[in-house]
Amino acid sequence: MEHLIALARITNVNFEWLATGRGDSKMAPDALLDATATAHAILVEDESEMRLVRSWRMLAPRGKLVVLDMMELLATQG
Repeated sequence: MEHLIALARITNVNFEWLATGRGDSKMAPDALLDATATAHAILVEDESEMRLVRSWRMLAPRGKLVVLDMMELLATQG
């Protein structure tokens, strides 16, 4: 799955088309979600959430663990 996502990004093709052969092969230029989001059916509700998703994807795995721990702690504190 990760390899297909990376390939879709690199070649700028629609993840669904690459994985299944269905749909349009070209990714829409104004698509809000990239191949990862499409693959996992993530729905972004607002711009701040999209900023979080974009930043998350640029983090190294260790950084993701730190951020995830912080977010879960903040979420439990209300």
